[in-house]
Amino acid sequence: MSIFDQPGVYARNPQGGVEHVRELLDAGFRWYAFNVGDHSLPEWQTVIGRCRALEMPVFPWRFVHTDDDVRELCDLARGQFDGRVVVNAEKPLDEGRVTAEVIRDATEGMDAAVSVEPRPFGNVDWTILSDRVIQLQLFPQENPASRDPRARRLEYLAAGCRRADFMLGMHDETPASFPARQYGYSVYTVDDMGLSCAAWGPQEVAPLDPDAFPKVAPGYGPSSPGGKPQSQPSTMWKALKRALHRAGYGDFPDPDEEYGSELAAAMAAFQRSVGIRPTGDYGEASYQALRVYRAVTAPEDAAMDARACEWAREALAAGDPRLG
Repeated sequence: MSIFDQPGVYARNPQGGVEHVRELLDAGFRWYAFNVGDHSLPEWQTVIGRCRALEMPVFPWRFVHTDDDVRELCDLARGQFDGRVVVNAEKPLDEGRVTAEVIRDATEGMDAAVSVEPRPFGNVDWTILSDRVIQLQLFPQENPASRDPRARRLEYLAAGCRRADFMLGMHDETPASFPARQYGYSVYTVDDMGLSCAAWGPQEVAPLDPDAFPKVAPGYGPSSPGGKPQSQPSTMWKALKRALHRAGYGDFPDPDEEYGSELAAAMAAFQRSVGIRPTGDYGEASYQALRVYRAVTAPEDAAMDARACEWAREALAAGDPRLG
């Protein structure tokens, strides 16, 4: 389990009205990252003290300009903040002043996220950071790339990252400008949020009715880690592909009925983002997560939309066994 499986917040300036930790907790946020790139650690002592008093995990983030910045940040986080850290790696990573190898090595054994620009830099080997949580920055008010979060997530997954969650750059925007607030998203920043914590906290989503989305058959890809044989073709796998396409974990514009390696990879990426062991197999935990998961393409709608649910019901009617 990672702290980044849960929603959290960034804070930019200790003088920016960022000390309302109780309100953040009540809104559903479960971690607090504070900026040590522009402000010294002593300036954050009030925030740190309040977080610790309320058992809110608190740790540093920093915009890193050099590899030495990365090492310094991680040494601080390892020594004083339970090994939790966010490395904000932007243009210096593209320019080679910060390297993926040093981020990987400096964060080894830590609970680490890497905050990045909305599109992966083409000259970076992202597979080096495949075991780190990518926090994909969305600033729709600043750049057009942020306005297609589904495509941005797919780009990071295609580049070799295994998990890409959304960081909501909220200034001058409303929650409606962003994907649904679920699981391990983050909000930048507390300074801009003020006391409007509840509006940016995680959404409560009523699960799909099991009559509409039935619990049909476990599913296994061609390389199931449990050694299960690959599942036979089914409209259920067609339904999963549609849902994961809409959620941004796979690219299945015309889904078929095979539980192949592409579906297994998309399922594993989804499982990482919702805190499930990423086997790529489909079972009870993935079913329950999909019952509440919203589409990136239409955040007010379920990833398992009416068409996907219809295919799931067809699979059940065709004789596929129920889960569990």
